[in-house]
Amino acid sequence: MAARKATELVPTMLRMRESLRKQLERSAERNDRSMNAEIVHRLERSLQDEEILTEIRNELAAVKKAMMETQDEQFERFLKEWQEQQLADAQGLDDGEPR
Repeated sequence: MAARKATELVPTMLRMRESLRKQLERSAERNDRSMNAEIVHRLERSLQDEEILTEIRNELAAVKKAMMETQDEQFERFLKEWQEQQLADAQGLDDGEPR
């Protein structure tokens, strides 16, 4: 059996609650689509939305990482400055100079 083409339409049996079917039917009418077209449209859109959300999550993770690295760099700089100040203060006390 040959593989199906990506563009080939494939009949699919679908079961759902009647309340969901009615919602889809009303939506299809509002959007001037057949039930099939409405279902396909919504499925395609949900998959696109999922891809977009994955991209957003990845971007947010990268931003978070960059912020954490920046925060670590700032902490190291402030710690170094504080240590230098502590050392300078200690040396000043050793020299008999007031703080």
